[in-house]
Amino acid sequence: MTTTAPVTIHIDGVRVESEANTASHGHWRVRHRRTQHQKAIVRAALVRIDKAAMLAAPRLKVTFTRVMGPRGRKFDSDNLVGAFKAVRDAVAEWAGVPDGKDWWDWQVSPV
Repeated sequence: MTTTAPVTIHIDGVRVESEANTASHGHWRVRHRRTQHQKAIVRAALVRIDKAAMLAAPRLKVTFTRVMGPRGRKFDSDNLVGAFKAVRDAVAEWAGVPDGKDWWDWQVSPV
C-alpha cells in the first residue's frame, strides 16, 4: 500500500463560492476574475513550499478545508468540491502534475 505525504498549508484570503449555485446569477467575467484571484493567492502561498520534497512523495494527500465566516452558508458535498476547483487547479499547475493523476489524494472538508 502506498502511503500519502500530508502537508498543511494555511492560505488566508481565498474566498470560495459554489459555482454551481452562482453560475446562473453571475456574469462570466465576474466568475473569471474570482477564479484568477483564487489561483493567484494559492500560487503566492505555494512559492514558500519545497516542491522537490513534495514531488518525491509516492502519493500526495491534499485536503481543502472551507472556513466559513459569520455569514457563510453550508455547501453540500458536490458544491464544496466545485467551489475548490480553481484552487485545486492552481495546486496541480504549481506541482506540474495533472490533477486527474492517481498520485493525488484530493479531499475536501466542510469545517
